[in-house]
Amino acid sequence: MRALRRQHRDDGNRAQLHSFWTGLPHATWMDIMPTVKGMPDALVGTGGRDQLIEIKQPGKRLEPEQIAWGGEWRGAMPLLVQTTDDLLQLYRAMRR
Repeated sequence: MRALRRQHRDDGNRAQLHSFWTGLPHATWMDIMPTVKGMPDALVGTGGRDQLIEIKQPGKRLEPEQIAWGGEWRGAMPLLVQTTDDLLQLYRAMRR
């Protein structure tokens, strides 16, 4: 994995998604400060479970560095999140 050389980019919808998730009952959100290119954006949790998430604007794709990072990661794969509907589906799945 290559070291991060530039500032972490905000995909533009992070604030909206963060506000939505943290407004759900018993839900927590932690922004990840990347130390390696391609790391996911955040770790969310609820119901005793957690999930790495990669935030993208609707219609945007993963960058090559993000795909490469996922290929080297040996834990649960990050989930691509683009909308509040994506987060609501994740929340419901994690609360089961």
